[in-house]
Amino acid sequence: MQYRIIDISDYEGLISLWLDGEGVTLRDADSVEGIEKYLRCNPGLSFLSEESGNIVGTALSGHDGRRGYNQHLAVAANQRESGIGAAQLSLTKTQTRNLRRKKLDVGQSHKMSAIESTVSVIAGYALNVIVQFLVYPMFGIEVPLESAFVIAFLITTIAFAKNYGVRRLFNFIHVKTFGATRT
Repeated sequence: MQYRIIDISDYEGLISLWLDGEGVTLRDADSVEGIEKYLRCNPGLSFLSEESGNIVGTALSGHDGRRGYNQHLAVAANQRESGIGAAQLSLTKTQTRNLRRKKLDVGQSHKMSAIESTVSVIAGYALNVIVQFLVYPMFGIEVPLESAFVIAFLITTIAFAKNYGVRRLFNFIHVKTFGATRT
């Protein structure tokens, strides 16, 4: 018996095993594209068992960034009660624990996006005020103190909205592309 990580080239064998199982229902997510995306988003978490070149067991596993999930834990009827399912579950548990130790990259939370933007904008505000007093005069532009703070505040407010929006856009793109969980 050999255990190995599932590859999309195994798709036909996976489907065959799953359809042979009692009570198994396949969904749109079980299409070649769906399984390929699932494997890409959850690398190294799904295993199969082979005997004489035939797939006799599968454990399609993934995570949402916090918890691990098992999909399509299946063992061929003539191989049941042989420990294949338990061995596959053990492999997926070990891999999921290893990922958790590495701190899964699931995108940035709204709160952390706001904190990052706030720190960035405060630094930008200070820089803006400094530039108005050090650089503007080099170009013959004199800004009164009160006006400098108002201008810096307006630019800072706009920058905050821009930074937060851009961060959320890129997090959305990351989630759509890699399937991470948005928080």
